[in-house]
Amino acid sequence: TVPLRAKLDIDAVSASVDVNGVASRELKIESVSGDVIVAGAPREAQIESVSGDLNLTLNSPKVSAQTVSGDLNLRGRLSGEASVETVSGSVDMAAHESSLNKISGESVSGDLRIAAALAAGGEIGLKTVSGDVRLRLPRNLSAVVRGESFSGDLRAPDAQIQRPKHGPGSSFEQRYGGGNGRVRLGTFSGDAVLDLH
Repeated sequence: TVPLRAKLDIDAVSASVDVNGVASRELKIESVSGDVIVAGAPREAQIESVSGDLNLTLNSPKVSAQTVSGDLNLRGRLSGEASVETVSGSVDMAAHESSLNKISGESVSGDLRIAAALAAGGEIGLKTVSGDVRLRLPRNLSAVVRGESFSGDLRAPDAQIQRPKHGPGSSFEQRYGGGNGRVRLGTFSGDAVLDLH
């Protein structure tokens, strides 16, 4: 049993970590090769793994999750800020019944799949090298969305994709609704897609 508002710090090497029902002030987990499973509502969560998978169900206003080669699955009532980062693993993030002020996601070769809602004036920044980016946002989005890629395909509703006359590269800038928020999608060779639903 962990007291409410306590700080919980867990380090593991090759063991799996399973944390359930924690509502601590701060939750910090560092793992090397074991999988990490978390279900809880800490005020702040910072979770890192090298080769293990992260399966996180969090109701939290501040989340940071990183893996090197493991996959990262993050869902829950996420509000405030969420940061996800991986090298070769894939990221699946789904925020339910909540809006976020800031979402940042980075990957080298893994794919980023993010489904969320953006709070008024919020910002999203997603970038990969060869991984694909798929961002799902509500149809009533109010933001200016910019996309850039060196050799990947870009797609967004109503957006005109700009390509230079000579050389590679493509980009777009599209305003949705009042344009209050900012969204940036960037890849080198991966595709980037914005879906509004």
